[in-house]
Amino acid sequence: MLAVANEETVHVITPSLGTAEVNRATQDLVVESKKMYAIESAAADQKDKHASWEFKHEMITMTLKHVIASVVWHPKGDYLATMAHNL
Repeated sequence: MLAVANEETVHVITPSLGTAEVNRATQDLVVESKKMYAIESAAADQKDKHASWEFKHEMITMTLKHVIASVVWHPKGDYLATMAHNL
């Protein structure tokens, strides 16, 4: 997976550059993330939402309320973090 930030948007791209097994596992992770987001969104208070998520075939797009200053992956690659400016 590759994370790319532009202003208030982060795109997590799955370019399918690994083996067939790795690519399948990555796509399964995206599908599972979409299901979890749908469950959590239904239960969450929409006014406190800090980001919106959009799931496409090979990309997840997160749109935040503020301009993103940096995106970093955890050393194990388990998750990423963003830092945004409140302008």
